[in-house]
Amino acid sequence: MKKGYYIYVENCGSSGVMNKIKMQMDTFSRHLDIHSIQIPNKKSSLFRKVHNMLPWASFEREYGRVLKQMDNPDFVYIRRTYIDRDYIAFLREIHARWSTCKIIVEQPVYPYDKDMLRSPYTAIQYIKELLYRRHYKDDVDRFVTYSDDDEILGVKTIRTMNGVNVSEMRMVHNDQEYDPKGINLITVATLVAHHGYERVIEGLYQYYHNGGERNIVFHIVGDGPEKKRYADMVKKYNLEAHVVFYGAKYGEELDKIYDIADAGLAAFGSYKEGVDKLCTIKVREYFAKGLPVVLGCEDNLFLGEAKQYGLILPNDSSAIDISKVLSFLDSIYTDKPRIEVNNEIVELARRTVDNEVTLRPVIEYINSKVTNI
Repeated sequence: MKKGYYIYVENCGSSGVMNKIKMQMDTFSRHLDIHSIQIPNKKSSLFRKVHNMLPWASFEREYGRVLKQMDNPDFVYIRRTYIDRDYIAFLREIHARWSTCKIIVEQPVYPYDKDMLRSPYTAIQYIKELLYRRHYKDDVDRFVTYSDDDEILGVKTIRTMNGVNVSEMRMVHNDQEYDPKGINLITVATLVAHHGYERVIEGLYQYYHNGGERNIVFHIVGDGPEKKRYADMVKKYNLEAHVVFYGAKYGEELDKIYDIADAGLAAFGSYKEGVDKLCTIKVREYFAKGLPVVLGCEDNLFLGEAKQYGLILPNDSSAIDISKVLSFLDSIYTDKPRIEVNNEIVELARRTVDNEVTLRPVIEYINSKVTNI
């Protein structure tokens, strides 16, 4: 069994990112001798923190401590972080110590240039990207990507998609059959600009303004900087009976909201970042729970076997066409019991987005005789 390490930086992201790492580790450990190592941040003064943002400086991380924990690895799997001189030196040192070790870096989003230019802080890090990412081709054996690229920055890729551990997802449970007169839509998300849920609220307004008669309720679970904007829109359009804000919910409280849902809503603001295709964990969670999904941009999951359970709407600023959403749901639920639909979707999820499927190409590369770089 090949031996290696899953490496990620301290404060690498949200609780969702940490849950993804846990799920990946659970799957990898069934096939590989793998251990996780976090790269700790060094304690720095405010002056040092400001200085380290300069293009030629590096984040103060304890790469040496990580190297001391490693013992003759066959591979390392690294979750991409902001690149700088010390990070490249770390990758180079791994190859210097263990020449046959395969270095695999996961690129959760690609291309990421526009995403990095979204804020002043990440724009500063982007300067470092431009300076140092040309070294990737010398120090990385494969990028794991959810894009269609065969090569990124001169590095060959392993193409796959985001996955979840389907067996750990609780399937929705609703004893009531689908009621076309009462539709429940859910989103569980941090409410930020690129989620674009103003398009859904605008779509609801237009639906009722044009004489729509069905009772549609949009259940928004989560908090974030866009919440006030959404709430103001709901008040302006008198949609209080059709949009419910829950704030952040977990466990049984969240399960109860999921159980009344007819569909999960993905992000609708990808156009704001120039992104044409997404591969999000949240969509796969909806799917693993047995829910059809409405999306605002392309996702490879719904271009194949699962096509009938995903509605892909235009990736622009237009209001969501609620009539299309209703027709989509009618086509799914009208001729089948709800439980049958839920079970079919979960079985599809096992075949398409379970980590045993999505991580298989990575595991096969690690176990292959293909030499590094």
